[in-house]
Amino acid sequence: MKKLIITLTLLLSIGASAQAQFANWGVRLGSGVSYLADELLTSKPIVAYNIGAYTNLSIGNNSGLYLQGAFNVSRRGSYFELELDRMNSFREGKFDLWYAQIPITLCYEFELPIQSARHMINVSIGPIANIGLIGTYKNRQVTLGYSSSDVNHDSEFTDTKNYRAFRSDNARMFDIGAQVGIGYRHGNFTLDLIIDHGFVPIRYEEDLFRLNTSGRKRNAFGGTNQAFVLAVGYQLPIAN
Repeated sequence: MKKLIITLTLLLSIGASAQAQFANWGVRLGSGVSYLADELLTSKPIVAYNIGAYTNLSIGNNSGLYLQGAFNVSRRGSYFELELDRMNSFREGKFDLWYAQIPITLCYEFELPIQSARHMINVSIGPIANIGLIGTYKNRQVTLGYSSSDVNHDSEFTDTKNYRAFRSDNARMFDIGAQVGIGYRHGNFTLDLIIDHGFVPIRYEEDLFRLNTSGRKRNAFGGTNQAFVLAVGYQLPIAN
């Protein structure tokens, strides 16, 4: 699926380059929810943010098709909890991560068939790249049956501190995913629902703490970033 999305976007970009021209630029500010997608985790979302700008490259003459390249600063992550099989304990934690996000999406825009003009709907799909900037994560194991003052009640897996910085030695700093969206534009003002689906697990396989959960050797950090963001924006044409 991810290879198909990337290939389709690149082929359309190359094939239409002779007829394409930069048509619009805009800015967007959005918020929503982000969580880790993993069937072994109980996840609670954190607030997601998108702050960025984009430009549109029109394809053909009034075809409604265009490519959109964007640059965002985005917040992703999740709370998570995992019960351990055959143990009276559970793991819990939180990822709070900020990325530089670069989506390239194929878009199609059409006008609503209503009497009032300039009410536009657009749909989009394409690949995204996320490059880690800053952030923290929390990771601990809690064992029931011990008082909170007991050293066995709360133990750390990776460090003596609950929170660690988002670095390449404890989480992946690069993610590839797909983005789909549906938007509304009236004049220069835009409203977009954006859905991100990450393909790359947030932790390195060699760093995993192996767990016999549901008959599989899996890890609490095996999830990928997912997000639903509602963004408002302002778009202007590029002067020729």
